[in-house]
Amino acid sequence: MIRISSLAWVLLGLCLSRPGLAAEPTSIPRATTPQVHQAVDHAIKYLQTECAAWLNTRQCAACHHVPMPLWALGEAERQGYVIDKKFLAETVESLLGSKDKLLASRIFPDPAAPPDPRPQGRGLNMGLPFLAVAAQSLPAMSEGQKQSLKLIAEEIVQKQQPDGSWEFFATLRRPPINESQTTDAAWIIMALSGQTGPDSPKSQREALAKAITWLDAAKRSDLHQDKVLKVLMGVRSGKPPKTLQPTIDELLALQRADGGWSQTVPELKSDAFATGQTLYALSLAGFTADRPEIKRGIDFLVATQKPDGAWPMISRSTPNGDPGGAKLLTPITCAASSWATLGLARLVPKEKLDELAKDPALFLNTARKALKWDEPAEPAKLFGPVHFVGTKGLGSYLITGSEGHVLIFTGMPGSGEIIEKSIIKLGFKPSDVKIILTGHAHCDHVGGHVYLKKATGAKIAMMREEVELFQSGGKLDFHYGDSKEFAFDAAKADTIFRDEDEIKLGDITIKALLTPGHTKGSTTYVTKIVVDGKICTVVFPDGTSVNPGYRVTNRPSYKGIEDDFRRTFRTLEGLKPDIWLHGHTNNIGYDAKLAKAAKEGAAAWVDPEGYQKFVAAAKEKFEAAVEKEKKAP
Repeated sequence: MIRISSLAWVLLGLCLSRPGLAAEPTSIPRATTPQVHQAVDHAIKYLQTECAAWLNTRQCAACHHVPMPLWALGEAERQGYVIDKKFLAETVESLLGSKDKLLASRIFPDPAAPPDPRPQGRGLNMGLPFLAVAAQSLPAMSEGQKQSLKLIAEEIVQKQQPDGSWEFFATLRRPPINESQTTDAAWIIMALSGQTGPDSPKSQREALAKAITWLDAAKRSDLHQDKVLKVLMGVRSGKPPKTLQPTIDELLALQRADGGWSQTVPELKSDAFATGQTLYALSLAGFTADRPEIKRGIDFLVATQKPDGAWPMISRSTPNGDPGGAKLLTPITCAASSWATLGLARLVPKEKLDELAKDPALFLNTARKALKWDEPAEPAKLFGPVHFVGTKGLGSYLITGSEGHVLIFTGMPGSGEIIEKSIIKLGFKPSDVKIILTGHAHCDHVGGHVYLKKATGAKIAMMREEVELFQSGGKLDFHYGDSKEFAFDAAKADTIFRDEDEIKLGDITIKALLTPGHTKGSTTYVTKIVVDGKICTVVFPDGTSVNPGYRVTNRPSYKGIEDDFRRTFRTLEGLKPDIWLHGHTNNIGYDAKLAKAAKEGAAAWVDPEGYQKFVAAAKEKFEAAVEKEKKAP
């Protein structure tokens, strides 16, 4: 079982980072997890204060000062950060609670007011789609708020032009908020998509389809934001990762030597607006804080934040809308700080550890749902004889051989049938599976053992120190033993091995290493695989996670747990894998690597640097837990 922080250290890493655009590298200190948490906490205070002040003085729900901060605050709360919930709820209600409140926001046209004679009076106020997109991210909406969103959708449809676009006033543009006609259209489409379903009016569904067709055919600029929004739209609409990969590659190639991104190339330096936008979009696409490029972006944001919680910005707008001035700093600063908060909070969550530690069932169900542990995934050949047969959130790996196959990890209870079907879909016979292994005996990695033993006739092999826990069905777990949610079907271990034993089956040889801590018998596997004619070391690391509620030094969960964890980190630090796989797909950034493999083949899985960063991050969290316990009364 991973600790809940892995929910968002959606935990990738290819070993090679892409070259930055700046001529000379810039030294940016590495940000620790506590430093990122502190940066987001400071940003939350700034955004709440700035948003409230703007509404009090301007009484206008401008996109840069209201929808963007609300979106960032909502995301931060979902990721475990403390926000002013009353402020968020009251602000959303004041804007969307009723039609009258929406009119009072000054971004929705009042039919009783005289027509606006200005050119932009006939266009769509872009505050509306921004507000709709922000509202869609909030956990719950009242009936009045839902009705206001319907009014916004109707306004969007009404202002659409015959060709599917919306009028754009180039002389009044406010970059980067209103960058171009295509970026405006992207925001409008995301807003309308969130309000359009099978039961929506036909005119609304047709308007959305027409808009998407127009944007697909439109010539987009080569600006950074067009690329970000293309990824953001693609993820929100459920496009396959491989279709987004070319744009993702373009974004990664634009990263500068200081770790950040800039709105334009090469005129401007890296800034929080472009960097935060990029990090947020890539996090939704499956990237995590362990990937080198992402980590460098996080480091840049933490290093450049101002003491007041905002980020320094220059403006590309002037009062008449022409780019190039530096007078409108408050709007761009607030918008940029919102994007930075969105990116940092999603990539580096602050877990509600106290709640999770007290309620193992909450921990399990939170992780299970958020990481899609039970959702079927498309099986795939990864490299050499290694195949993926797991679910979207839990890795199960089939290693095929001359005298039968080895299956590592079997997911949650109920996943056995999914894994069996995946094996068949790849063209293999379940009866050819001869050995079933796991990293440790928690329900998310052995839940399908009994089912698959019966379905395949395979033997279950287990590390000696883990046998007792497995054969108890989880009841003897030092932390979760009393929690029925963590129970799984018990069975006898057919084969028992010890530390450094080799498990052999025909041309398959797997070395088992005892890496205790997470459980007393957690096991890491090491094997050699021929990939594209080269022998590669493949490691399945295990045993690193200090789950909520674990105690490692002060009144330890079991005697010797601290020494066990230290032993595990020494062992894992000594391994030098070319490729590493894990029982949790997010730990290796499975989706992103799989998409990359469609273009690069097996080379996409080679990731020695990602492995070292994974181990280092896990060790850092362990040491933080030790220090926290030592300071506790």
